[in-house]
Amino acid sequence: MKAPRLGFLHHDMVANNERRVRFNWTNGAVKFSVVFIIDPHPFLKHLPAPDQKMNRPAPLALLMFGVVGGGYAFTKPVYPGFWFDTFMGPDLPLLQQALRSDSPAGKPLDVNGFFADFVSHVPTALTHTEAVQWKDLPWRPDVEEADKTYFLGYRTNPSTSHVTAKNLEKTELAAGELAAKICRELNVSSCWTADPVQAKPLGFPPVPHGV
Repeated sequence: MKAPRLGFLHHDMVANNERRVRFNWTNGAVKFSVVFIIDPHPFLKHLPAPDQKMNRPAPLALLMFGVVGGGYAFTKPVYPGFWFDTFMGPDLPLLQQALRSDSPAGKPLDVNGFFADFVSHVPTALTHTEAVQWKDLPWRPDVEEADKTYFLGYRTNPSTSHVTAKNLEKTELAAGELAAKICRELNVSSCWTADPVQAKPLGFPPVPHGV
């Protein structure tokens, strides 16, 4: 399904050096938290490989849908030209269950209508979205210290120790490929906490002058 409004949002994100944003969308009585990621490669490595018979191009972005308060989430790769597949496969019964919590039993789900409604409500500018923290992702891969979902800050390691591959993986997923590259080159680790009181805004690691 074509989603031209995603193209406008993507353009605004690139212009403002923003890689992940979040917005809410309500379908019927169900509220979704939707995350739009324009550097999807760290996440794609954790998702099932696409069916080669589908002959799809490399994804340009990734959509994450999560039912607010429901614990159900699914993802949709976004392809060049800003379109995505509406086929739900094994996720269809779970989506039906989430959407039919207060609907008559047996009512067929119009998947294309469901996504058409979403496409018509996608914000076209950053001003109608929110920044994404690791805790906000509807779906998170299994990573180091998975229970620690709040960003605490960055730590420069001494020359006697080195940032771990697991920490770099979490940094890449949470803050993006560029942040992980900086951490790798400067031996910096991202730090996390389970305490929301200590949470800090997620950003890029500091780069020393002259680097």
